[in-house]
Amino acid sequence: MLSKEQEEQRKEMLNKIDDMVRKGQVVPLQDKFPEDCVITCMAIEDDDYKKINEWWALEANKSYPREVFCSECKRQVMMSNAVFKMYQETEKKPKVVCGKCLNKKLSTV
Repeated sequence: MLSKEQEEQRKEMLNKIDDMVRKGQVVPLQDKFPEDCVITCMAIEDDDYKKINEWWALEANKSYPREVFCSECKRQVMMSNAVFKMYQETEKKPKVVCGKCLNKKLSTV
């Protein structure tokens, strides 16, 4: 189960992403990354991914620590199996930003 703070962060980020999708600023992923894509991931906080994975029924949606790092704070991130597979297959890697750094950037916009 997510902590109260994690749940609030999750809801806040989902609301911001939802708003950006409605405004056309964000396009949901199809089968490959657009060239100017930014991937938003959660930075690894202990074993949080084990709790978060309880929310997902499909293995493709479950996230695990990857050898991928936030381009802003340089912390290691978690990435879902589906996104990581696409990330590995992409020659020019998209920018990766953790949720906390994304929230900081969005709060200054």
